[in-house]
Parts: sequence; structure tokens; C-alpha cells
Amino acid sequence: MNVEIVAQLSEIQRAVRDYFTRGGSVLSALAVLLVIAGAVALAYYLTVRQQQPAQAMHRSDHEVLFRKLMIRLGLNLSQRRLLARIERDLDPACPCLMFLSPSLFDEFVGDWSRRQGASGEKVPVAEELRRIRRILFPPVEASDGIGMSGSGERPDESR
Repeated sequence: MNVEIVAQLSEIQRAVRDYFTRGGSVLSALAVLLVIAGAVALAYYLTVRQQQPAQAMHRSDHEVLFRKLMIRLGLNLSQRRLLARIERDLDPACPCLMFLSPSLFDEFVGDWSRRQGASGEKVPVAEELRRIRRILFPPVEASDGIGMSGSGERPDESR
């Protein structure tokens, strides 16, 4: 067995020597090796990429809408990151529901806070969440119901 390996190694050595004797250069050999290494790297990359779940590569429509709404609602980057973290941790079917009403927002935040507390992690973001809630759901000024006077006219209209 060892004799066969030595014979094969000597044949490889002879083939390499013949290649360079016939005019092959080190640069051409290096180019061939680089092409082979590139092909192997590309095959590895494509294999790894194919094995990743499709959901990790593409955001759902709900996630895209959630991110666009946060921008349109005027939340700054740190506030958007906090809500994105809540969305990622809870993984709801439709994260945009938290923007519909104060009670839904409070429910999402409460669920997230309980999970954070259960994991032993302190939640130092309570004040930031209150600020976000005030931005999303500003307090409504007291008025006479729906903003209309008793006569059915708008208050700013003159008679």
C-alpha cells in the first residue's frame, strides 16, 4: 500500500515538473488554483444559503408594514428599535395591531414585560414605552362630545 502511494506521489511530481518544463508558469498555476478555490467557495455559499429558512431571508408583509408605520408615526430610531425588539420577542401574527388602540398597545407591552421578567431580565425601558404610548395615542382634550356645539354647527363657524 505504501509503495502505491509513493508511486502516485512520484507520478504527480513528474507531472508537475513536466508542466513547468513545457513552459507553464507559476502565475498560470496560481490562476488555476484561484479559480478552483473560488468555485469551491461559491458552491459552499450557495449550499449554506439554500439551507437557511426562507422566512429568515424575506420579511413578511406584516413586518414591512410594521416598520413603515413606525417611521410614519414619527418614532425615532431608538423607539423603533425598542418596538422592533418587542415584535421580534413576541412574534405576533400581525404586529401592527399594537398601533390600533391604547389597550392593544398595553397588552403587547404587558406580555413582553412579563416575558422579560420571567427570564430574569430587568426592564429599564418603562419610561421609553410611556413616551412611545404618548406619541401613538396623545391625550384627547376635553370637549363637548364630538367637537360640535349643541346646535349642530361647528364652534368656529360664525352666524
